[in-house]
Amino acid sequence: MAGRSETDAEAIIRLIEDWTTEVYATASVEVIEDSKGKTAEERLKVADTISKTGRSLKLFRGAGRRVATNLAELRKLAPVREADAEETSMNANDAWTPERLAQLRADVERRLATFRGSLEYKRGVAAVRDADGGREGGGGMAASGGPPTPAR
Repeated sequence: MAGRSETDAEAIIRLIEDWTTEVYATASVEVIEDSKGKTAEERLKVADTISKTGRSLKLFRGAGRRVATNLAELRKLAPVREADAEETSMNANDAWTPERLAQLRADVERRLATFRGSLEYKRGVAAVRDADGGREGGGGMAASGGPPTPAR
């Protein structure tokens, strides 16, 4: 069964299509009535403009149906999201109280500490690997300052 917002989007698209079609039909009738006293060449130009606008309207309605179908498919693929108690959206109406600011600051500092710890870990592993001579691409080099040993 279609979700509420999906149905609302499809209904809005249909409403816009119907309203645009009504405006087109009303304008076309008025222009045709006004062109009755004009020359055949002028009426032909009016008919050409009406037909081009009608073709655009047909394409517009087709695009609206495709958009509605794509929205329905997108809704089926989107996972159901639960509110994350730990995260707060940027536009939340929570008051910016000193307690909340302190809590946010503590959270940021905790995350930075975790990040720093991971960098220190990576640097420590790299230092141990370099000290053990486990660096790749360094084989075949003589002691520092000397020429490389020939490959055999």
